Amino acid sequence: MDFSVIVPVYNVQKYLSRCLDSIFNQDFEGSFEVIAVNDGSTDNSIEILKEYKEKYPNLKIIEQTTNKSLAIARATGMENAIGEYILHIDSDDWIKPAMFSNLLKCVTEYNNPDVIVFDYERHNGNNPIINIKNIVVKEFYENENKIAVQRLFMGTCCTKMVKNTLLKDLVYGNDYMNTTEDLIYSFEVFLKAKSILLLPEVYYCYFVNIKSLTSRITPSKYIHSQILVYKLLNIIKNKYKPSSDFLNKVITYLDNSLVVEFFKNNLLYSKSDNLSHEFLEQYLNFNGEGKKDFINRNYYNKIYSFKEMVYRFGFLATLKIIIKMKIIN
Repeated sequence: MDFSVIVPVYNVQKYLSRCLDSIFNQDFEGSFEVIAVNDGSTDNSIEILKEYKEKYPNLKIIEQTTNKSLAIARATGMENAIGEYILHIDSDDWIKPAMFSNLLKCVTEYNNPDVIVFDYERHNGNNPIINIKNIVVKEFYENENKIAVQRLFMGTCCTKMVKNTLLKDLVYGNDYMNTTEDLIYSFEVFLKAKSILLLPEVYYCYFVNIKSLTSRITPSKYIHSQILVYKLLNIIKNKYKPSSDFLNKVITYLDNSLVVEFFKNNLLYSKSDNLSHEFLEQYLNFNGEGKKDFINRNYYNKIYSFKEMVYRFGFLATLKIIIKMKIIN
């Protein structure tokens, strides 16, 4: 079988048919299966899946009676996949009509690369908001020069078709995780891949859903999720022993985005110093052994008295002091 398409499903009755139609209406002469993992939906999503199952025998439905998270749902789908390559499609998104046939041509042309990465566009429902052009030309990278494309592995897993054999024994998918889970998957795939093909074509349509998990997450849940992110990144670091160049790119990415979000949430909303302390410990562990004395030097207490500095220097200036002068030092 050529492809296995993993579709995690959680309370998406409004969008699910659009997603499934885009998959089953592909003009494709190859073979594929769709594994829909119903992750404890409480709406009519499972009924919609069963209706499609009657029309499409290559649809497999896996039911989880409780909500186990996006990461676990995807991992469950991958465990049951038999296709040579695996694709992830979120159930409120959809794909372009020629996607499967064009990807299969590239598999043959480039002698079965480990990963094929393509572009996407963001939608508000009916119209594209922006066409994301991360990839300019078709290019092929092998293990020794893949660092040049690491930036494409800091985000979504839905723009990557990955060889099934590469996805065995992953760190990803064993923990409840709905936020930043794409980074864990993508970085681990990147470290394992020995050949990567980039395609400039747009095949994936990402729906900007203001009611999505990430838009509804509370500050406390956000901090909990980022603690787990760093725990898993530390496991990945110890398992794969990536070069300092690979690690530094991840550290820079996190410092420029997720860490800022953490401090924003913590300084403005969180009242749990224990959570803050745990996050900082995981952050320092990932950033290197030499930074473990950070807390012992009482910088931790200084950081969380920086609430006063927000009033003196302004919020953004305070963040720069915390992140650039203290943590990155």
